[in-house]
Amino acid sequence: MKKLSKILSVTTLGLFLFTGCGYKTDTYTPSLKIKNSSFQNKVAINYGNDAVTVDMPEGVLCSLRSTVNMPNGDTIDKYIEDAFISELKLNNLYDENSKQLINIIVTDVTTSSMFGFSYWEFDATVKTQSGYGYKVSSKYEFDGHPKKDEACMHLSASFKPAVKKLLSEVVTHPSFDTLFNK
Repeated sequence: MKKLSKILSVTTLGLFLFTGCGYKTDTYTPSLKIKNSSFQNKVAINYGNDAVTVDMPEGVLCSLRSTVNMPNGDTIDKYIEDAFISELKLNNLYDENSKQLINIIVTDVTTSSMFGFSYWEFDATVKTQSGYGYKVSSKYEFDGHPKKDEACMHLSASFKPAVKKLLSEVVTHPSFDTLFNK
């Protein structure tokens, strides 16, 4: 019995030391003002294989022991897609039945929670159903922390403003204003 108690104690301690905790990002809140001289009608997001795409699961590993997850179990691409739709809705530019379709293809997501070198970075392509579009690279730097748990909390808290910066760069890009004129 004493041997079993020691094994359970060591197992519990090992799980505590090596599994870490998970952190959830904040739910996105729209607030961007979108200038849109070329949108004669409202637009829709083109769902499907080419819509918002990133080869990443529901979260990212932080400090090799914790994960940063999206709210509601969403994936990163779903979070970005929903955030963009919420910005379009806020600006009265979204209609899910529109024939004017926009794709946001996220081609890369890179992150670091290392103290002094903490950031989220996105590479994305924005294009219409006619194939006209442009590329956006967005890097959001934030204050890291030398403690691993604090660093992961900072990484999680910085995802929402990082996505806001990405979407701001998408809608303020000079080509966004003329997307449907091509």
